[in-house]
Amino acid sequence: MLARRAFRRAAPFTRRDASRLIVASTILVAVLAAVLAIDILPSRLSLFPSHFTADVGELAPDDVISPRTIEFTSEIETEAAREAARAGVPPQYGYTPERGQLSA
Repeated sequence: MLARRAFRRAAPFTRRDASRLIVASTILVAVLAAVLAIDILPSRLSLFPSHFTADVGELAPDDVISPRTIEFTSEIETEAAREAARAGVPPQYGYTPERGQLSA
């Protein structure tokens, strides 16, 4: 059987509904402002510091973990490895005057 009315009329928007809307909007704006304020604060004032700051020569109070791995070529270690490789190779050519006379 079909209903007699296809659509029901919406309840009228009352003063009570308006006050609820205003209170909910105010709470939402306050919460969003608080979240953004915490995110904008400098790390020293923030509740959850995102990075570590220290002065030169000062010991770190906690372990510092890098957010990513980077690779670089150390000139000092590269030169030390080259010197070790040079020292590890035996002489291949021994020049003496007698050998020079034989090849001439």
